[in-house]
Amino acid sequence: MVFFVTFRACFATFSPHFLPIFSPFTHFSPLTSHSSGSIRLKVDGGLTASDLLMQMQADLLDVCVERPAMRETTALGAAWAAGVGAGLWSADSDEMMRGMEVTLFPPGESRESREARERGWARAVERSLMLAQQP
Repeated sequence: MVFFVTFRACFATFSPHFLPIFSPFTHFSPLTSHSSGSIRLKVDGGLTASDLLMQMQADLLDVCVERPAMRETTALGAAWAAGVGAGLWSADSDEMMRGMEVTLFPPGESRESREARERGWARAVERSLMLAQQP
């Protein structure tokens, strides 16, 4: 149990860092699914192996997080770019991912809860900065 609580606490520190980076981009179409009109954040990489972290991201950012079955898509992207350069296929990035199974993590936290958590995070950062300035 202690092990799980420690990991959950670590993940809880990751998520708020993405909010100021992600928020300005929610108005741009690359993040919007054209079929549903809802915003989806497409993720990949090692940390996406955690369902808990993906759900925390969805809740905090209030978006649906979309994780492909192939979580390490960096190599896939490099191969796709080489294939486009060689003229093997088109530059349509959706074409590369078409047919790939995905797991969706829809936001499930209430607005009030999310805003309370954001305020708590802001207070914690403010206190930490005040402590760092003390001699």
